[in-house]
Amino acid sequence: MARIGSLLLCALAAGAVHAAAPFQASAQLTAERVQVGETFPLIVQAQTEGDGKELPEPQVALTEGFAKGAVRRSQGSSTSIQIVNGSFSKKVMTTLSWQIDLKAVKVGTWQVGPVTLAGRNLGQGQVTVEAGRTDPNTGKVSHDVTAATLVGKKTVFVGQQLPFTWRLEAHRQFQVKKFPDVRGILGNGFWTATPDTQPKMQVIAQGNSRMGRLDVPGSLFPLRPGTAKLAGTSLDYQIVEQEAIDPFEAFFAGRDPFSAGRTRVIEGTARTQEIPLVILPLPEKNRPASFQGGVGTFKLEAHLEKDSVRAGDGVNLVVTLEGDGQPQGSGTPVWKAPAGLEAYPPEDKWSQGWKGARLWATLERRIVLVPAQAGKLKLPPVTFSYFDPETRSYRELSVELPALRVLPSLRKNGDTDTSKASLQGTVLSGKDRFWILFGKVSAAIWGLLLAGGLVTGIVTLVRRATSPAARRRRAFAKLRQELSKVRTVTDSRKRALGLRNILCAILVWELGELSRGWTLQETVEALQTWPEERRERLTQLWKDLDAAEFAGTELAPDSLLSELLA
Repeated sequence: MARIGSLLLCALAAGAVHAAAPFQASAQLTAERVQVGETFPLIVQAQTEGDGKELPEPQVALTEGFAKGAVRRSQGSSTSIQIVNGSFSKKVMTTLSWQIDLKAVKVGTWQVGPVTLAGRNLGQGQVTVEAGRTDPNTGKVSHDVTAATLVGKKTVFVGQQLPFTWRLEAHRQFQVKKFPDVRGILGNGFWTATPDTQPKMQVIAQGNSRMGRLDVPGSLFPLRPGTAKLAGTSLDYQIVEQEAIDPFEAFFAGRDPFSAGRTRVIEGTARTQEIPLVILPLPEKNRPASFQGGVGTFKLEAHLEKDSVRAGDGVNLVVTLEGDGQPQGSGTPVWKAPAGLEAYPPEDKWSQGWKGARLWATLERRIVLVPAQAGKLKLPPVTFSYFDPETRSYRELSVELPALRVLPSLRKNGDTDTSKASLQGTVLSGKDRFWILFGKVSAAIWGLLLAGGLVTGIVTLVRRATSPAARRRRAFAKLRQELSKVRTVTDSRKRALGLRNILCAILVWELGELSRGWTLQETVEALQTWPEERRERLTQLWKDLDAAEFAGTELAPDSLLSELLA
């Protein structure tokens, strides 16, 4: 094979020269210089009489510099009819074409071929594989797409927040084949969290060049002491670009002028490094008895909604704990009601958000207090113990509460029935008193029956309206309306975010509120009652949503959400 692209590897002569040959065939390479990771096609064409079914797939011998990819076959037919001296003849010619994808995997000049079709040698050629472009600042070969996991510390305590950044950088536009589940990969042995809204790729100036950068923040909370590793992640990508080269410039530069303007496809994998970590246990020395596992920085507040209340009435004690410890894993404030004061079970409300690169959680606890008698009640302080990893010591927060002033109750004991009518001056016989008593008893019984029926009906209606099944039906009806709206959104990232919120709401009904912070692996493991096919569809949908949110890839239609909401 001579010049690639401009000359055929081998073209069999037509008709008269090879009259005995049942087909004509040729092979052509489309590039003479490629980069590592680039995919380029080898084209094999053949023409034969009939439907061409007897022709097998072409074979190509490859050296270590290339890997064979997909083979795509296409064909077309033409029919010619002749009538000579009343004699009718029909001839069908079929043209077949095979595109064999070859991927460059090693630097060097490598032979491609020989290419054979049905045992016939169509020739061979050479292609040079280059390492890639050189960074103008460092003079070193740089990759088009790189990924890295960044952490600020490699030694932390159990339960201490470890912020991380999963960074993707690209010097050229690229397409993502499959986005990694960052939380699932990094979360083995950790409680993980990432923001609900993912950032978009930014353009960053670096020296004389510009590149795209995507930073996905998150936080890890180690669950057990010892050594650990943040696993490496892999991102398969593809770069498709149109190479525009003037044919005359390519000719004088010693390159194939006929390959100018071709579409180049470069495939690669961006991999992050493994990061070793040391997880320290919490010290036993000086550990308070009230310590419940909080590690980090915390702030405690507490107050009474009013400082005076009447005996028998209620007043709210509001306690707020904010910190960067593991949400719902750091414990709760400690407070014990004194004698003479009844405290109802607390009502807790958790919330969390991101401040900079750290996750902060807030607990608002409301406790209803009911004093039994008038007087002045001294209330004990609200306390919370935690471990400060910066000073490597335990600390205790304490908030003093003001005394509660209890006023006398307005209710009176021994109230008389003012509805009784005086019958002074009226003399009733025994029969009159009997019927009066009988009427009162009958009225009371019928009143009780009517009241009981009404109460039973109201309770039944309330139970039906507030039952988990009813609340689930109402919630799913709203989600179905939201799903129909989200599916009309044209922006793939916004549509993916809307679909993820709906999926999260469905999973919360299935698995509980704690499932909001679970990884894909934890979620799938918790759904063992689901059929295997449905769990596989959930896994694929989850990963498709990640790819759409991170890289804006188009979402394939999926009916899983509609089925779950049915």
